[in-house]
Amino acid sequence: MAETAQRFVVHAESRRFARVVGYPIGLALLVAAFFIPDDRAGLRLFAAVVGPGFLIWSWSHDRRHVEVTEQKLTVVNTFSRHEVPCTELTDIEIDRERNFDNPRGPDEFYLALVIPGRRIRADIPYLDEYELTKVRARILRAREVSANEARPDAQAAATGQPERAISIDRSTRRGRRAAAGTTGRPHRTVGDWLQLALLVAVVFVIGLPAISILVLDALAAGWLIGHLPFWDELIGFYDWLGWS
Repeated sequence: MAETAQRFVVHAESRRFARVVGYPIGLALLVAAFFIPDDRAGLRLFAAVVGPGFLIWSWSHDRRHVEVTEQKLTVVNTFSRHEVPCTELTDIEIDRERNFDNPRGPDEFYLALVIPGRRIRADIPYLDEYELTKVRARILRAREVSANEARPDAQAAATGQPERAISIDRSTRRGRRAAAGTTGRPHRTVGDWLQLALLVAVVFVIGLPAISILVLDALAAGWLIGHLPFWDELIGFYDWLGWS
């Protein structure tokens, strides 16, 4: 989604770390767990447990966000999703929580959307309360702008001009889409493409060739050594890595 003053997404500060570090480490450990020899059972168990743990943690922090549009706010946590119409939002509070993982470290701050009879907390921790305060102000400003734009439409409908109100609403939406330059497709940044390229490189350049080589060596090692002079050196490299 292309960002505008009224349409944007707020992510957790840890999202970049999860994408750049968490996913590659988790994937590398998970792949390595299949190739660590039996005589290194402890190392294999470590990779088999820690690898998926990294992937789950990274997915959790990558998923969490708050999406703001002209009509509603969508809070996406790890296992839940809440939609709050802008007309029902009464306030946004900031919760302060002690960092139990590191008691000596800084506290964590969270946004909490307040609607009649309920509070919905967005699990996107910030370590800097001032930065989260600016995020809160940006969301409230977007809600105020949306409310001001919707007011003329409501007045037109109340004075017996519903067709004009609908026409204004459609024209406004077309103008926003044109200004944002979006066709409804997800907007990808350069960082997203680089991370996708890294994932493809790890899987197709390192992972799949390694699996193919080791499978062929297990099925026809003698024939390959006799017909491919470099095969013995190639397998020796994987022996040195401890993968065969």
